[in-house]
Amino acid sequence: MENGDIRIKLRELIKVREIETGEDITYLGIQEATGISLTTLVDWGKDRTRRFDADVLIRLCGFFDCPIEDLLEYVPGRTPEPA
Repeated sequence: MENGDIRIKLRELIKVREIETGEDITYLGIQEATGISLTTLVDWGKDRTRRFDADVLIRLCGFFDCPIEDLLEYVPGRTPEPA
């Protein structure tokens, strides 16, 4: 992680929206509304995705009515210490 990492915040976003709306938001419900596969949603929910498909980002942002930064966060890497 010397160069940093991208953290996926899908689970946090789901929790926030559930609190705001009082409704359960499931991966199945997201899949039915967006057409994104359950496998992809589970991988995103477990922060296991390393390649970010623009179509998936667009569909998730549309579903949650949010900007990309609500879904993804850049985590800076370690700065190498001078030798």
